[in-house]
Amino acid sequence: MYKVDAHDPVTLSAAAQSNVVVSLSSSNNSVAKPTVNSITITSGTTGTFTVKTFRVNSKKTVKIKATANGTSTEATLTVTKTALPAALGLILSVAAGI
Repeated sequence: MYKVDAHDPVTLSAAAQSNVVVSLSSSNNSVAKPTVNSITITSGTTGTFTVKTFRVNSKKTVKIKATANGTSTEATLTVTKTALPAALGLILSVAAGI
């Protein structure tokens, strides 16, 4: 198995009064990347997105980054030749009232 889709929850650490757009990116799109560029998280909810991985010949590490309102957080995903499904959790600190 060479491809893995990890479904990643993005949780806001503080309640937002309105929708929050979270931009998603990868440090190496040839290893793994979010299937969408951004998600919108509504107040009091958790957003999810999928990270698609690609075939590698050796172990590779990639950082998946979530950014909202100038605040970013990263999670590290390791992709191997025989990778099994994995989940990453990203908690994004967003000031209340945004």
